[in-house]
Parts: sequence; structure tokens; C-alpha cells
Amino acid sequence: MRKTWILNLVYLAFLVCFSIGGYYLGQVKGVVTPTSNTAISHDQSYKGKSIESENLESHPNLNESLSVPKTDQDSEKLKPLAPLAAAKNLLIEAAAITDLHAQAAAYREATKLLCEAGYYKEAWETILPEPGLNRTAQLGVFFSLVTIDFETCAKLMLALPDSVEKASALESYVAGHFKQFPEILENSSFKSIMEQLTASNPSAREEIIGASIVTAYDYATSEEDRENANQMARLFHSKGLLSDEQFSHMIARNFESRNPFEFWTWIKDSKMGITESQSNFPKQARMAIVDGMVNKDASKALSIFAESEGTSSAHDLFLGLKQWTGVNPSAANDWYVKNQASLSEAKLDSAARAFAGAALDAKEIEGARQWSSTIKDPKLRELVAQQINDLVKTK
Repeated sequence: MRKTWILNLVYLAFLVCFSIGGYYLGQVKGVVTPTSNTAISHDQSYKGKSIESENLESHPNLNESLSVPKTDQDSEKLKPLAPLAAAKNLLIEAAAITDLHAQAAAYREATKLLCEAGYYKEAWETILPEPGLNRTAQLGVFFSLVTIDFETCAKLMLALPDSVEKASALESYVAGHFKQFPEILENSSFKSIMEQLTASNPSAREEIIGASIVTAYDYATSEEDRENANQMARLFHSKGLLSDEQFSHMIARNFESRNPFEFWTWIKDSKMGITESQSNFPKQARMAIVDGMVNKDASKALSIFAESEGTSSAHDLFLGLKQWTGVNPSAANDWYVKNQASLSEAKLDSAARAFAGAALDAKEIEGARQWSSTIKDPKLRELVAQQINDLVKTK
């Protein structure tokens, strides 16, 4: 069973990774055209039209902000000219590429080249006006690489007419400046962007936070950066800013490298995978952690669940005891007899539910009824009774 859960988690994590892989190249609609007096002009083959009311001239402070900060009078002379020529050639070549993904990669590389050389204004001005894969690739790399302040970038984001593109731009900026994430969340401009996005998508904030954390983890270049993403995930999940679904994807990414006992501290005070309205993935993630603890040291795992005051400990005791009963019913029963006097009423109910479930798995209806009759919680007792009736109907 444990291998099944792990395979499911890994497979679903792969799907998420594949989805996030389109992070900089995913297709969205609608754009603002950053134009006017460009250092690298658009080739006629781009077939783009400027939206003159929403260019850099509409934001008088942005021209200065997007320029490379000068440390002395000669700093501008020290900027290499090669990236400008190289980027221009890339843009011309990109326009002639027929393969969509190869073309987007070329446009992305041109923008990256300019940003890495500090030509932020030039990079912004060469972003294509047409919506689609190429435009998204350019915007993604631009916002992820710029080293200018968030306030300036937020003005550019707020000027974008399409909410999907706003969200993508914000995700890119956060992923590229991940250590600043807690400060960005408190920024008034971030809140202004969120007001616009949540007007059409109430879950936009959680989606952006989740996508940013997952992407920061996937693109991390060091263990320290990956651990920082994990800490952010735990912090935001505890505050209700990261959904159980997104948090479970972070669990899947860490599953094989973590001790399950350490992993349980991530979820012990969370309802992830418990409420019936949630998708199957958070439930699988929780079960995989509990299953891993039981397989590693069942007695230790059950004792932790029994002694913990965490909000989910009673449910985890149910999961763990049911798993142990399926593997070694005699040992599970011995543990229960030894520890039942110290269990709370909620955990006694969880144990009874586990043993009733094990009896149902063995088609022992009378044994299941006996355990069900000891459950004090009426809703839990009704749930087990319904499971018993469902089995009776199949006979």
C-alpha cells in the first residue's frame, strides 16, 4: 500500500512539475505594449501594433527606474554593447522560426540577455505586443530577472489589461525574488494587484502564492533555497494562505528525502486530507506520511499520535491503527490494550473506528458492529454504521 501511495504522489508531482515547467512559456491573453523610442526596434516581421496609451511614456517615472542604477558617471560607458547587438539578432531570427516552442525560447533568450546585462528598459521595450506564447516568455523572464524595486514593477503589472497576464507577471517576479516574498505580501501595490485579480478569481491569492512557492522550489539551485521554499510553504499554509492541494504538492516533492516522523510535524496541526470536500491528493499525502511512520516503527508512531495534542492527531491515530491492524493485527491489538486507558475519548473513538474498519475489510460484520457500538461521537458512529449497512447490502 505504501508503494501505491508513493507512486501516486510521485506521478501527481510529475504532473505539477510539467505544469510549472510552462511557467515562463505558458500561454495567456492580452498585453500592454511597452514601446516608444526603443533601443532595439521591432522588425516589421513582428507585425505588432503599439498601444500608445499604455507605453512607458504614460509612466514618467518608469524610464528612470528601468535604467540601470549608476554608481558613477562612467558606469553607463562600462555596460557592454554586445548584448544589444546579440539580442537584436536573436529577435530577428526568432521572428522567422516556425516551431512555436523554439520561437518562444528564442524570444525568451533575447529578453534574458538584455536583463542579465542590465538593459531593463531596452528589454521591456522589445517585448512583443501580441498575446501568446512569445509574449508570455518575454514577460516571464523580464519580471523574474529585473533587480529594480517591486513598486516600479507593480506599476507595470497594474498597467497590463488582462488579469491572467497580471497573475503570471506577479508569479514570475516573486519566483525570481523569493527571499523578498514576505515583504512583498505586505506591500500596498501587491494588495492593489490582488484586489484586481480576486475580483474575477477569489482564489487568485492562494494560487499565486502556491505557484510561486512550487516554482521557487523546482528552480532552486541549492539545498538552502529549497529549504527556504519549504519553510515558506509551511508558514503560509499555517496562515491559510496556501491551500491543502498546493501544500500536498510540496509534500510530494520532499517525500523520498524526509524521515516520515519529521514530516508529520508539517501536518500534525493541519486538517489537510481530513475534510470530505478536499480532493484525493491531500488525502493521499497524509496517508502516505502516516503509512511511512507505521512501516518504520508502528509502536512509536501510534504512541506519538496518542500523546500529541495536535488538531489532527485523533484522525492520524485512526489511519495508523487501521494500517497496522491490516499488517499485524495481533501487535495492533496488544498496543491498544496496553494504551487504551490513557487515550482521550476522541482517540478511543478513532481506535474503535479503525478496528471496525479492519473487521469490515475481513467481512466480519458482527465484529464491526461491536466496535461501532463503543463509539461515542454520534456522527462517527453513524458513518461506521453506514459502512456496515453498505457491506450487508452487497451480500
